[in-house]
Amino acid sequence: MKDKIFLAFIISFVSACSTTIPGMVNSPKTPEAKAKVLGESREIKIPIWVRAGSGAFQPDGDESSGAFLGVGKEQRADTSGKKLIPSGDDARNGLATILAEFNRRLIRYHRSAKIPNQPGWISHEKLQNAVNETEITLLLETKVVNNWEHPDSKEKFSLAKLDLSKIQEVLSASSKLNHEERQSLEFIIKWVFDDMKLAKERGQLFSKASRAMAQD
Repeated sequence: MKDKIFLAFIISFVSACSTTIPGMVNSPKTPEAKAKVLGESREIKIPIWVRAGSGAFQPDGDESSGAFLGVGKEQRADTSGKKLIPSGDDARNGLATILAEFNRRLIRYHRSAKIPNQPGWISHEKLQNAVNETEITLLLETKVVNNWEHPDSKEKFSLAKLDLSKIQEVLSASSKLNHEERQSLEFIIKWVFDDMKLAKERGQLFSKASRAMAQD
């Protein structure tokens, strides 16, 4: 009788030891595996300006905060890691491209909105000279206002910013334009900026929609 009781005890003990503990199968068994799982679950917070890229922006519809942003990424010549263009220089180049587009639109819209010899009308040559002078002044004063490095890839990004108010200020102070011509440009500057801002926003919405469709 004692032998039977002892045998039953042994059977129940072995059965209990062989039972899988909940979660054991799915849990990483090595420190390396645990680190990998933790790394995959870690959320990397990418700055909004890195995601958005270069363009015209106006946060929360605040008309006084309109600005052109140039977003740059460190460019490397090859896989050896040799630097080709620092992220700050690339950001300034991006901003220069945006400002050049703004100036082209400014001249084109002025030509379509104003009639020759009308008050505030500016000849193409005169306006082009004023715009070129303004562009050089603004780019010389432009500074990088933010930097960010991706924690995994170590890619470096920089942000260069140019306030719309600064553009208006410099153009209004241009010695190449008279009072009526400066007033004429005030409305045109705002219209062109708004047009570029809307174009950027449409591009962002299209990009988000494309990503959502790809995920589906």
